[in-house]
Amino acid sequence: MVEIGAVQGRFQGLHIGHMEFLLEAKKRCRFLFIGVSNYDKQ
Repeated sequence: MVEIGAVQGRFQGLHIGHMEFLLEAKKRCRFLFIGVSNYDKQ
């Protein structure tokens, strides 16, 4: 098991597919950092 993991995504309108992705990532590491980005239309 990896000590630290990270995932990045928009996750806007968090839904079950996002949760499945995050939970699967968490299974693979002890600590998980989740980066939430925002789509900027500039």
